[in-house]
Amino acid sequence: MGMTLEIYKRKIKTLIKEILEHNPELNEIFDSPPFKTEFDFKENQDEVYVDTFLDPKNNKIKIYFYKSKNNCYLLDFTVNGQSGKDNNIIYSLKEYTSLIGTVAKALTQFLEEYKPNAVKIDGEDTFQKQDIGKEGQKANIYHYFASKLEINPNYMVSDRKPDGSFNLSRKSKI
Repeated sequence: MGMTLEIYKRKIKTLIKEILEHNPELNEIFDSPPFKTEFDFKENQDEVYVDTFLDPKNNKIKIYFYKSKNNCYLLDFTVNGQSGKDNNIIYSLKEYTSLIGTVAKALTQFLEEYKPNAVKIDGEDTFQKQDIGKEGQKANIYHYFASKLEINPNYMVSDRKPDGSFNLSRKSKI
């Protein structure tokens, strides 16, 4: 008789805990603080955005929420004006984790202030590095991103795709 899924989950959690206890640098990477935690949103006809700000390496970061119909938005962010991968930007895993944490903080604040019906989080194919054997990296990045969002009881993750893209949808109208 085989083990149940719950037993496997417990064993995996125990194994991860042991790995993190013996490798504190891994914990440090995933607990990287965001570059910025408070945001002033600006609006124009097509978008809500955060003015450009600098990360510790002086890269220019800008976060956008593009308006769609029915009070829905599409989240995007740029580093040095690029939505996708810019070969001139070299982030360590820790710095990239801080970048994702920053965007998650902005999204959390956006949800509280604007109360949209939905926000689509969609990745760039350039994050997938299939040519160097890192298939599924984009999905892992966006799953991590979803885990960094602060709990908001008014929203739920929906339409999760295998590539890691997902929507945050309002559970009920406020």
